[in-house]
Amino acid sequence: MLAHAGRVNALGEMASGIAHELAQPIAAMLSQSQAAKRALAIGRQDILEKALDANIREAKRAGDILGRMRAYISGAPADIKMVPLDEAITEAMRLVEADIKARAINLNMIIPADLPAVPIDVVSFQQVIHNLVRNAADAVARCPSPLITLTAGREGDGVAIEVADNGPGIETGSLHRIFDPFFTTKPDGMGLGLPLSSRLIERMNGSLEAHNDGGATFIIRLPLGEAA
Repeated sequence: MLAHAGRVNALGEMASGIAHELAQPIAAMLSQSQAAKRALAIGRQDILEKALDANIREAKRAGDILGRMRAYISGAPADIKMVPLDEAITEAMRLVEADIKARAINLNMIIPADLPAVPIDVVSFQQVIHNLVRNAADAVARCPSPLITLTAGREGDGVAIEVADNGPGIETGSLHRIFDPFFTTKPDGMGLGLPLSSRLIERMNGSLEAHNDGGATFIIRLPLGEAA
């Protein structure tokens, strides 16, 4: 009963966070639909098919996000599967690569090919990576040489995934609050992306932490093991 009450109390927070996450696939579908319309007008079947394929992927992603919220509210367990870590990260980065390029941000990815498979909820994991990289992109937007570095590797009995930027970093007085719901340092922020990300990683028996190392650095730690 108490667990259910806790989930219901978090509904407002989760709903706002999910609405925030849905904005990206919806914007992508709008952009691809406009491209499809232009392709149709000039008779470019190849561009049209590419745009429609992209819309299918984004629509599926939006459905997965909504499904994740329903599962959380109902108390259903996370959909944990053994997934090669490099594949999960590469697919997550596909969702943000266009935005990174458009903003002329340098991206340095250090992901060994021999990384092990890890027990994760793929949709949730990729959404967390997406959130962290998008936050890093916002942080370096005004830097003269913007850089985001994403690394992954073995760490003890698990793995660690690190997203670092060369932006201004996190204010010292805010470090202990950045995972609190509705706390934000952005003028137009909702303060929900990081708390939601932390909660999703915890459901995979992992952790998410942050510190300053020049710019801001976020570290996801996940255990190795068998899927449930």
